[in-house]
Amino acid sequence: MKMPSALLKLRSQWAAQFLTAGELVRRGHLASFTVGNTPGIDLLCVSPSGKQFAAQCKGGIKPSFWLMKRPRVSIYYFLVYLPAPDEPAKFFILTGAQALKEWTKREKYHEELIRSRGPRKLWPCIMLKDAKRYENCWGAMPK
Repeated sequence: MKMPSALLKLRSQWAAQFLTAGELVRRGHLASFTVGNTPGIDLLCVSPSGKQFAAQCKGGIKPSFWLMKRPRVSIYYFLVYLPAPDEPAKFFILTGAQALKEWTKREKYHEELIRSRGPRKLWPCIMLKDAKRYENCWGAMPK
């Protein structure tokens, strides 16, 4: 039986949050779930040296893009691609400034597309092809 897309989206979001928290803890950080109590923030974290930071996780099951609102510079972004169950997840770790740069690149592309081809529905996102340079960039995290 095929899973409804809304359920699949919810499942990929939860998987992204748990996988990200697990990786952070494995690397010496502390990670606590906000469980929706802090809009735009999924995890509250503490680095091994005691630096506090917030993180937003985005999960995706298709190798294309992650929808998101305008990124905030003060947050770290974890874009998690969740391929087939027997394949490992891929992590793309961006600082808030990096996420904003990639998101703005797509926003400018959308503006040009509307100017050249007329009104259309477009979604603010970060594309996988733009995120690839940030794959496994765990070094971007506070020490």
